Formats: sequence, C-alpha cells, structure tokens
Amino acid sequence: MAGLSASASAAAQTTALRGRAAANILANLAGYALTAGVAFLIWPLEVHRLGDRAFGLWALLGQLIAYAAMLDFGVRIAVMRYMARAQARRDAEASARLISTAFVLMLAPAMVVLGAGVWAAYALPARLQVGAALLAPARIAILLTAATVALGAPGALFNGCVAAVSRYDLMNLRNAAVQILRGLLLWYFLVHGYGLVAVAAIFLATEQLGQGLDLYFSWRHCVGLRVSWRHFDPALVKELVNFGAYAFLITVAVRVVYWSDNVVVGFMAGSAAVAYYAVAGSLAQYLRDGVTNFTRVFAPWSAQLDALGEHAAQQRLFLNGSRLGMVAILPGALFLLLGGHEFLRLWMGPAMAQRATRPLILLVIAAATTPIAAMYTNVLYATARHRVCGLVAMGEAAANLGLSIYLIRSIGISGVAVGTLVPAVVVQLVVMPAYTCRVLQAPLLPYLREALGRPLLAALPAAILGAWALECGWLRGWPRLLAAGASLCIVYFAAAAAVALSAGERKRVAAAMRRRWRARRAGSVGRPAVAD
Repeated sequence: MAGLSASASAAAQTTALRGRAAANILANLAGYALTAGVAFLIWPLEVHRLGDRAFGLWALLGQLIAYAAMLDFGVRIAVMRYMARAQARRDAEASARLISTAFVLMLAPAMVVLGAGVWAAYALPARLQVGAALLAPARIAILLTAATVALGAPGALFNGCVAAVSRYDLMNLRNAAVQILRGLLLWYFLVHGYGLVAVAAIFLATEQLGQGLDLYFSWRHCVGLRVSWRHFDPALVKELVNFGAYAFLITVAVRVVYWSDNVVVGFMAGSAAVAYYAVAGSLAQYLRDGVTNFTRVFAPWSAQLDALGEHAAQQRLFLNGSRLGMVAILPGALFLLLGGHEFLRLWMGPAMAQRATRPLILLVIAAATTPIAAMYTNVLYATARHRVCGLVAMGEAAANLGLSIYLIRSIGISGVAVGTLVPAVVVQLVVMPAYTCRVLQAPLLPYLREALGRPLLAALPAAILGAWALECGWLRGWPRLLAAGASLCIVYFAAAAAVALSAGERKRVAAAMRRRWRARRAGSVGRPAVAD
C-alpha cells in the first residue's frame, strides 16, 4: 500500500506539473519580454553615457556576475532535484537537511570570491588599459561586482528551491521587480551624470532584492525549509557533491562557451572592442534566453516521468519539447539574421552596426541550436546520465576557447563568433542528440527530422520573404523594419501550424482559440449596456 501511495503521489505531482506547464511557459516568456524591453531601453544609454572604454569594462564585469552560477559547483542543480523529491514526499526534515547542508557548502566559495575581488581590483584595470581617469572607478566597480558574485553563491540556492516546486510564475515576478527597479535606477543615475561605480552599485543592490524575494517565496512554498547548524548533515555533502560535479562541468562549459568571448576580445583586442562584441553577443543571448525560458519548465516534468518509469512519455517529451523550442526560436533568429544590421544602426548607431553585424549573424546561428541542447540537458539531468554531457560540454568549451583565440588574430572579433559557432553545431546538433537518443532508446534520424527538419522547412517561406524585402531595401527605418518583422512572424507561424505542428496539436490550439472566443463573446453579451 505504501508503494501504491507513493506512486499515486508521484503521478499526482506529474499531473500538476503538466497542468502548470502552459502557465509557466507564458510566465517565463512574459518575464523574458520584460527583461529584453528593459535592456533595449537601457543599453544605448549605457553605451553613450559610459563611453566605449567604461562600457567595455562593465561588459567584462557583467561576465563575472554571470559566472556566479559556476560558484555553486553544481550544488544548486542538485538542490533543485533533491528538493523536488523531498517536496513531493512532503518531507520537512529532508528539506531542512538539504538546504542547511547546501548553504554551509556555499559559504566557502563566497569567501574565496571576495578575496579574489580584492586582488582583481588591484591587478585588472591596468592590464585592460582602461586609462588613468577610469582607474579608481574601475577598482571600486570590481569590488562591488565581487560582492555581488559572492553573495549570489548561497543566495542562488533559494532560487533553486522555488524552481523545485515549479513556481516559475513567482520566479518571473521576482525578476520583473528586479528588472524594473534596476532599469529605473540606471536611467536616473546615468542621465544625471553618474558613471561606472553607480552602475555596479545598482546591480549589487538589485541582486540582493532578488535574493530576498527568492528567500521569501521558498519559505512560503517549500515544506520544512529552514537553515540551521543543527540540520547540517556531513553525509549529505558527498551526495550533493557527487551529483553536482558533472553539473558543475556543464555549467563551467556553458559559461566558457557563451560568456568567455568578451574576455577573449578584451585581452586580445582591448576593452573598446568588447563594446561591439558584447552588444552582438547580448542580442544572441536574449534569443537563447527566450527559448530557454520555454524549455526549462520541462525539466521537473522529465524527472517525474523518469521516476515513474514512463520512458515512452519521456521520449515524446524530448521530441516535442525540442521541436516546439525550434518553432519558438526561429522567428527571432530570422529577424536578426535579415534585419540585424538595420536594427543595430537604428538602435546603437552606424558605427555599432558596421562592427557588430557580422558577429551577430554568426552568434544567432549558434543560438538557434539552443532548444535541442536545452532539452537533452533536461533529459540527462532527469535520468542522472549527465556525466557524458559534462565531459562533452567541456570539450566544446575547450574547442570554443582555442578557436576563438586563434581566429581573432586573423579575422578580428568575427573569429571569436566563428569559434563559438563551429563547436556548437557539432556538439549540440550531432553528438549529444545521438547520445540522448541512445539513452532513451529512440532512433536518431526520425528525431532530427521531426525536431529540426520540420521547423526549418516551416521557416523557408518567411526566409524567402525576408530576403526579398532586404534586397528591395524595405527594411530601412523603424516602421518598415517592425512591419517586416511582424509580417515575417505571421508567415512563419502560418507555415509552422501546417508543417511543424502535429494534427493533435493543431486541434488543441484551435480548441483553445474557440474557447477563448466563446468566453469573450459571453462576457461581451453579459456586459451591461452603456448609455449614450
């Protein structure tokens, strides 16, 4: 009876995750849209108010903030996985032991980062040739950034707890509060003449606000969540470290692949060149983040299916998540490939468009592999088969870094983008899909045909239309560019509905639209008349 009860509880948890998936996806996409909107408004202000050197240095410091995810050594991912299991069993004692042990583990890397920040504040500004006028502000900004990263190590554990209970709506509410406040503060202080130190201080303060919200939400929604020395469990340390080790390798590899490029550009071409590459890389990153927000909700779902032994359903989830992720990312990729130069010209000016367009195109193509990479990572974490993923990801990172350093000497910052693109295509479209299909005992070629071939076929009419508009010069100016983008999306999604969606998915979409239409009409009929 206990086994049946546990199975029923797991099945109920999976059903709840499935039912919440659409709402989580919408919440993630809304949060992504808000983040992209704030960046769209603030980046030009940062570039022009800070100047090339200061903005280039801040882009490098932003990389350090992004590297904060590496400091957990995979423990955050382990916490998310084990916390989901503890919450499914409503095991308060296990939850307390887990978060207390993980929190103590994260104190050591936080202290190391603070020490490294003091050294970096002394050594890095002169090495990056920031100039005498920027030397003191650069050192203060580095110290503030080190504090942001150090505090983020233990703080990220509570964000993982919120994810463990699949409350992405709360995570996006948290992100919205942080992004709006950060954007307002940056706008105010930059307009009033403040510089690099103010920007770093704003990031430190708003990150602490976000971590405070993570703490509050996790305490509200996770059973038994409390941190105390009494609940520290030395035996649990080994389990967390063993699971987290290869997750850490994956995290390191991802950061090297997507976040070390600015470091290479900064050391090889100077901080001014970072400004051009950082803008191109950030646009590609926002495209990548958009689809990651779509696919991340499948991670707890996949773990539950694996726990229930529903391998056929896990195969379908892998296939359908990859295919729908490709459907989601391709319109944005097409827009940036065809209209990226004009977008950069209108947004940042002709100099930015001239220097950043070629890296942007290469990085967007690399970003288009993200849906498949995100889904195979979800599956391999769920099945605890992420060891191979970690080792291959480190190989991809090494190839990326080596190619970037080699090619920047001959073709400039575009060579760094080529160094990102080539390993991404090989690993994320060939090597790891083949391994994941083997783990799931699913054939590779049908997977690639469905997950990759059908979305690309659906994109062909929109690509032809966009190329024709570009050739005719119809993408000049904001009105035409935005109209072309809207037209491209309409054509693409019409083709995707016919080619990339299954018959069942088309029926479900049509049924949902009919329900919305009927509800709207019913509300309209029931609304009292307004007198003239």
